[in-house]
Amino acid sequence: MKIKKKWIIINLETKSREFKAKVLLAKKLAEYNYGVILINFRHLKEIKGLPKGLFLDRNILSVRKKVISEIKNKGFKFVCMDEEGLVYLNEEKYLRDRVPEETFELVDKFFCWGKEQETIIKNRHPKFISKLAIVGNPRIDLLRNEYKQLSLDHFKKIEGLYKPYILIVSNFTGVNMLNTPSNDEERYKYHLDRQRKLKLVSTSQQEQDFYNHYCYLNKLFNYFIKLPSKLAQHFPEYTIIVRPHPSEDHNIWKRAIKEIPNAKVIYEGALETWIKGSDLVINNSCTSSIESLIMNKNCVSYRPIKNEKYDQPLPNAVTKNVSTESEIIEIIENIKMKKNEPIFTDKQKEDFIAIIKNHIFIDARRNSVDNMKDEIDKLDLSDQSFNRILYKMNNLNIIFKLKLFLAFILYMCNLALTLNIKSCKKLISFYEHYKWNKAYEDHKSERIEKREILELLKEMDMDSSEKFKVTKMKQNTFIISK
Repeated sequence: MKIKKKWIIINLETKSREFKAKVLLAKKLAEYNYGVILINFRHLKEIKGLPKGLFLDRNILSVRKKVISEIKNKGFKFVCMDEEGLVYLNEEKYLRDRVPEETFELVDKFFCWGKEQETIIKNRHPKFISKLAIVGNPRIDLLRNEYKQLSLDHFKKIEGLYKPYILIVSNFTGVNMLNTPSNDEERYKYHLDRQRKLKLVSTSQQEQDFYNHYCYLNKLFNYFIKLPSKLAQHFPEYTIIVRPHPSEDHNIWKRAIKEIPNAKVIYEGALETWIKGSDLVINNSCTSSIESLIMNKNCVSYRPIKNEKYDQPLPNAVTKNVSTESEIIEIIENIKMKKNEPIFTDKQKEDFIAIIKNHIFIDARRNSVDNMKDEIDKLDLSDQSFNRILYKMNNLNIIFKLKLFLAFILYMCNLALTLNIKSCKKLISFYEHYKWNKAYEDHKSERIEKREILELLKEMDMDSSEKFKVTKMKQNTFIISK
């Protein structure tokens, strides 16, 4: 069956962080008769058979130049909405790592969170000013009162099981990435090697700076590891919830709290739902400070050590900073007595909001998805046919080839055992790297069900079942259209 429309392909990498936001964007575009394809894009072969249109992706790192070039060569417009474009260490590092000229020149449009991001990119790449558009981000739209009904059942479940609770939001992928070695030295080597592969570390100076940053983060991480047990012992009436980052290894946290009955490591659902039910959010250099402020929830940045070079300036600038466990305990005691009154004054909140508005498009009259739709309209896409049956056949072929490839690897390993131990080790190393990459991607993306999309659309619009059609193409790939 062929469908002829203007098509938008939206890459959805991390379900817990992006799912609701990108479904909201898909809904807005579908309302204006765009055909939208949500896809967890991992391999170039996955775009074979997709209708030419606009490809909305998450970053333009140098290491992805070949991928972006191939997408463009196949006739797609390429638009970037950098999910890491709000919070960064400093302008120079952000621009060098995430907005390199070699990939920026391939972009048709670059969606900015707000004025600050647009300004620093414009100053670095003045010849590409026309590619920039301040639109905001759908993740911020979802914090508005009009969407407070979203995930209500999950929110009630959380309240019933865990409330009252303190939420510790971990943000330590720099030292605690999923599936990394447990040995400290090997863990560091792994992280360094990954930075090299991503072309983020290439000189001796950058390697030294990475080492210093890693040591600082590791020390800070060890302070956080001790925090749940301290708070759980002091406040037995509370549940202490640790929410790891989407790319983090959960096992270190689980080992740290395994003897503590009122502490849990939980990674499920959207972060904003957990913030909504919390009495206090504790983090460091994390966007949850910004989300908490917009949602009127109490939040502190725990900074037992500080390094202005390696701490994220924005999230720490818009919340209360504390440096000791005793300060956190005192704040929780006050929250208990004052029944969740704000921990900072109206004037402080006003100042925090002013800072945020310089970094994020926030307008009571417009959502970011309205801005994105308007910018996409300007790109003048043409109607294209989409043969869904042919696309499914192409992707069945990919699955077959992957199975054949794995069978070949196993065969070669068996052959190498009889011929050459060194060759066998190389093949095993290659296979282990493949398994790690697959486990890492699976952990971040998680499985998305058609039912979840339909339920979310209904929560956003009670008449959605009559307005929208959701068609599953393959695992984590769906068409959303009118």
